Amino acid sequence: MELVQERLAVGQKVRYLPFAGTSMMPMLRQGRDAVELSPLPQRLKKYDLPVYRYPSGKYVMHRIIKVKEDHYICNGDNRLELEKIPHQWMIAVVSAFTRDGKRIEV
Repeated sequence: MELVQERLAVGQKVRYLPFAGTSMMPMLRQGRDAVELSPLPQRLKKYDLPVYRYPSGKYVMHRIIKVKEDHYICNGDNRLELEKIPHQWMIAVVSAFTRDGKRIEV
């Protein structure tokens, strides 16, 4: 992830095979669909799909379902638990994904 973050820091997009997990199914299939990560905009918006890092070091990709003044409420498409995530934890945002060789913009 360090190389990914370095490229994002200089404004480049990065194609990436998501981390293991099923929390974003059916949109993203584990080990099969790749995502295109873009540098963060000034402020994220509802339904954006950011990648963020917990203080523990764990990386997560969940959808923003509510924007608050000082944090976001996020949730995996295949999960019930809500998460309160501060903007400082955000690393990138998904701008497209590739499914079966076809690029789909988000």
